[in-house]
Amino acid sequence: MAGHSQRTVIVTAAVDRFHAKGYQGPASMTSLSPPVSPRGSCCNHFASKEGLAAIVLRQYGQTRRLEELSDPAVAPLQRLHRYFEFLRDEQVEHHFTRGGIFGNFGSDGRPQ
Repeated sequence: MAGHSQRTVIVTAAVDRFHAKGYQGPASMTSLSPPVSPRGSCCNHFASKEGLAAIVLRQYGQTRRLEELSDPAVAPLQRLHRYFEFLRDEQVEHHFTRGGIFGNFGSDGRPQ
């Protein structure tokens, strides 16, 4: 049970870290360890940084309220309006310091 709990702590912190700094920001799995988890713990729970990133993207995607966009009980324009209000409110909450994690990941590999 303790292993599952530590894994959850790592994933939750990695969502925040990847969202704030992008995929390339944390240079390696070991850079995710302090202060996220004890040194080496990430490597004990995930085979690779890519594996952790896939879990992070899946978990983040579950918070995007995408199901609301296909709710047939709500008019299409009203669905879009509500969704963009949700995105706007999230940006205000974070003081306009973060984009969407999907976009952050997508632009992370750009040539410098």
